[in-house]
Amino acid sequence: MASNKPRIEIPDVAFFEQRFYFIKNETLKSNLAISMQYTVFLIKAEAELEIVGAVEYSIFKNIIQYTASVVEGVLHYGLEIALKKGLVQESEIMPEEKSYAEIKPLYQIDDVTKIVGAKAVKKHEKFKKNTQFKTVCDAYEKGELINADLIKDINDLRDKRNKIHLAGLKKVENYYTKDDINEAFEVATKVIEEVEKIVIDK
Repeated sequence: MASNKPRIEIPDVAFFEQRFYFIKNETLKSNLAISMQYTVFLIKAEAELEIVGAVEYSIFKNIIQYTASVVEGVLHYGLEIALKKGLVQESEIMPEEKSYAEIKPLYQIDDVTKIVGAKAVKKHEKFKKNTQFKTVCDAYEKGELINADLIKDINDLRDKRNKIHLAGLKKVENYYTKDDINEAFEVATKVIEEVEKIVIDK
């Protein structure tokens, strides 16, 4: 029996995977494609259905979140490849990590406070699958893998994406606009192009 529900036509996942052809991690490629497909669905739903008020803002917010996730995934992969190619060195782009060894008590001030001595060892964070988005952005900036203007735009998008912790918001979250969406897409397009160059050209 045919459904009477309205149908929103969107390309299948394989279509979106073609844009990420340069990503050899098949799981990541599929997840990026799925996120892109869902983003397109949201865009078409907002355009083709009569949606107003808070729901429309929530759709815009969702688009921002998924677009930022695509940007984060692509950047993470690009940094992984840049490290493998030797374009940057982990010790030069990752944050310093403080490590203390041979900790010894020197003086007991009271029952809960004492002065200690320790040997400080200079280390750096390791690049991992769960390395934070901001750390990845900072690594790109330190390694000069992409230009500073794009880094700023990425960080702006990251800040918008981070406005998902409702308890920490200071006003009603209804401020996402179509301009925000267009800016997010521009950032995503530039990031994909730049990472493609890192993977293919450099």
